[in-house]
Amino acid sequence: MKKIIYTAAVSFLVLSPLTGVAENSKELTSKNTAKYERGYRYNIGGWIYLHIEGEPYERGYQHGYLLADEIVDVIERWRNVFPQKKSWDWQKRSAMRLFWSKYPDEYREEIKGIADGVADKGGEINGKPVDYTDILTLNEMYELLSRFRTYLIHPVRSSLKWLLTRISKTGSLNKPHVGHCSAFIATGEATADGGIVASHSTWRATEETWFPMYLTERWNVILDITPSSGYRIMMTTSPGLIWSNEDFYQNDAGMILMETTLSPLGAWTKRGDPVVVRARKAIQYSDNIDEIVEYLLKNNNGLMANDWVMGDTKTGEIASLELALH
Repeated sequence: MKKIIYTAAVSFLVLSPLTGVAENSKELTSKNTAKYERGYRYNIGGWIYLHIEGEPYERGYQHGYLLADEIVDVIERWRNVFPQKKSWDWQKRSAMRLFWSKYPDEYREEIKGIADGVADKGGEINGKPVDYTDILTLNEMYELLSRFRTYLIHPVRSSLKWLLTRISKTGSLNKPHVGHCSAFIATGEATADGGIVASHSTWRATEETWFPMYLTERWNVILDITPSSGYRIMMTTSPGLIWSNEDFYQNDAGMILMETTLSPLGAWTKRGDPVVVRARKAIQYSDNIDEIVEYLLKNNNGLMANDWVMGDTKTGEIASLELALH
């Protein structure tokens, strides 16, 4: 299969003020735009720009209501990748058992809001209204897959091996993870004006990666969040996620956060917090590099090994943090 590289033109976000491109509702005139309360969306250059704001449940509801069709579509794509009759139900039970208790109330409420927004718009999975367990599972698919791969003996691992030999869309899971997601950051003498330059490729959809083009073509959301606490955030992501997953973040305190996934996957702990929570906290509540590092390190579960790269546009300081379990 010919390698396809998806490189996002997201560098325009870096170092620019986090102002909405169309914050005035009067500008939302295209048939590809929609507004709900303080949230709005519009399509531009193959991307969906989504702005949400307010309390956790409120902003989550805006997200779910405005991207209901896209959220249902991406869940259906995941279900099709693992087409065993009860696979999505099993994944939901696993996500609830393994991760839900690790989510703080703020992010639980945001996820519930997303689910209710989708359901109220008529969104269904397998004939049932979308609920918060669907949205949690959507957010945790990376870490669920990571756990499958690291079990030495487990019935699900055996089932996954059987599946990998028969379904082309998941054939890449049986190959070594080669870590093609990439990011770079530079500053000082390495840049023309001494300021920070940062860029990130979104997804590289090939046979050698975990996620086929069938899934990654849905990673086309620019999510702009103005939370009731913390800093305003902008990230590239997929419909229904409360974190980037790709990962490209910035906030209005001038912080940039990206990562390149390390391989192979190694040790992890059940006691730690998922990367969804740690990364989201890091970009929402940090105004310097030390705080970002603290959030990423605290209660790390080790399930997503990364070379995190970060920068502070206020000072020009940049840093790299290679983080697995330890």
